[in-house]
Amino acid sequence: MVHTLPDGTTKYRMVKVFGSLDTGELAARLGSLSVFDRRGDIVWYDDFESATLDWFKKTAGTGAAAELNVTSHFMGSQSLRLTTGNAIGNYIEVQKQFRMPSDYKIGFEAMIDFYEVNETLDFDITLFDGTKKYEAGISFDNSDNSIKYNNSAGNRVALGTMKWSGVGNRHWIPVKLVVDFENKYYVRAIVGEQEFPMSTYAIYSDTDNTVKGFRIILKAYTLVDYNKVINVDNVILTQNE
Repeated sequence: MVHTLPDGTTKYRMVKVFGSLDTGELAARLGSLSVFDRRGDIVWYDDFESATLDWFKKTAGTGAAAELNVTSHFMGSQSLRLTTGNAIGNYIEVQKQFRMPSDYKIGFEAMIDFYEVNETLDFDITLFDGTKKYEAGISFDNSDNSIKYNNSAGNRVALGTMKWSGVGNRHWIPVKLVVDFENKYYVRAIVGEQEFPMSTYAIYSDTDNTVKGFRIILKAYTLVDYNKVINVDNVILTQNE
């Protein structure tokens, strides 16, 4: 409001000054998908609200499927439902392929709903530079609540223990994995309220002549002779982590 007073006057001076919200906070309050760990710059996301599922699929076993699901979702009206085959070791895998990133510190985030017991989920990122591949990933096994990571030898080894009891309670668990592909080390993993510093953990590499790029992978397994279900929502890809 204009008061027609000279510049520098102390009349109508505010006693308190309130700064404006930064854009990240404003976006979160207005309904952004990125409300869990807001570090990094979002370069791509999938909230599974479209009419079709645009991921590459690999299946093993009767009944294995990846499909849009309207009965369970974290936000919006749909999520991704992963259904394994019906025999021990059967799986459903979905992948999304991208060109080489402009920054090599990449974050992969999603909301996960472990629908049943005796199922596992691999949550992986693989980068190809034209001559080698670099694989990073974490895994969740809700038969024993273990969290594992893919080590520099390509083996899944212990990282920690899941600290929730979401199965049967419809709990959506936030998960994020950050990898420094320039220096070939993990950065951190976040699982629910737990954060695992991983900057001393080297990633696995091997010879591979796949065209340059990287992919994110979600792969669900059944540990029993039965179809198992895991729901996924709000997949987010970040860089500059």
